[in-house]
Amino acid sequence: MRLGHFVEGLSNVQRFLDGQKTVESRGAPEACWHLVKGEPGYGKSRTLTWWGHKRTNVVVRAKADWTPAWALKDIAACLGLKDSHRVNVMFDAICAEIMAKGCKPIVVDEIDHAARSVRVLETLRDISDSSECILVAGGMKDVEGPLKRYPQIYDRIAKVTTFGPTSAADVALICEQLCEVELAPDLAEKVLRDTRGKVRLIMNAIARVERFGRGTRGKITLADIKGRPLISSDDRSEPNLAAA
Repeated sequence: MRLGHFVEGLSNVQRFLDGQKTVESRGAPEACWHLVKGEPGYGKSRTLTWWGHKRTNVVVRAKADWTPAWALKDIAACLGLKDSHRVNVMFDAICAEIMAKGCKPIVVDEIDHAARSVRVLETLRDISDSSECILVAGGMKDVEGPLKRYPQIYDRIAKVTTFGPTSAADVALICEQLCEVELAPDLAEKVLRDTRGKVRLIMNAIARVERFGRGTRGKITLADIKGRPLISSDDRSEPNLAAA
């Protein structure tokens, strides 16, 4: 397994990049939020982290007990700014630094936590409004519901991108770029079927295929793994895999 390599050509990644282009070409400056949602395991957080560090170093994860001050401290730390006990000082410094860096975007993953507090959401909105930067927010598939309770926030969302199961072509691409052995089409299809298209589980399955296939010449077929499971009992504990 080639660890640390990000597969850029996946359908979810391309969907995210297309969504980002929509936000960047928006008409209203204040409609600068890009909401990215989906179930765990489809590569959402990994994509946001990859893209965020490629475009900006302001990548933060909302916390269950986030307050406006805590959110500002996390963002300030990403920007390399000194901590301050005065919220207004931190806010002004953050906006000034973002604008000095060309209004690069902010990435806030696990926005579900922030959706519980209108004060935190208002703080994020104030930053994006004041610095005219794009805010990319990642959350679970049902995150829109809580956000819709606050029209002043939800109206800022120019694009909603949904991450879903990967395709057979995605599995082939992941195997091509990450797997150190070559999978035959029948085995690639089983990987997709057993993992239900979850990138996290696909990578686990590929690692097992590599162990099973050591010493095998040519492509590894379904017959070569001799009925061995591609996902473990821990993997099956995930709700949508329990009946697999």
